[in-house]
Amino acid sequence: MELIELIKQAARDAVASEKLTDVFIGKVIDTAPLTVMIDSKALISEDNLLLSSRVCLDTEMLSHSHTASKEDEISQIVTLSKPLSSDDLVIVLRCHGGGTYVILDRIKGKE
Repeated sequence: MELIELIKQAARDAVASEKLTDVFIGKVIDTAPLTVMIDSKALISEDNLLLSSRVCLDTEMLSHSHTASKEDEISQIVTLSKPLSSDDLVIVLRCHGGGTYVILDRIKGKE
């Protein structure tokens, strides 16, 4: 192998060993405690996961009326996002270094 090829290979190996930020598709295996599988052999436990607000329960009290009178006002709790469920497919970001993963969102229609 030529010297230039050895240098290129060493550079590729160094980058691969750094565990740079990367994006994965994961599957929720369990919700208590939260466990996500990002490939057939890598399970990520709740201790190593951060959750975006898009994958946590989020509700809001909304009010609506058609008149100026508050007597006709309708109030209702609306769910803006639901918590993760088993078998949800999620978009997972591996942070630099590989110790922390962020669940960004679920993949709609693929649950």
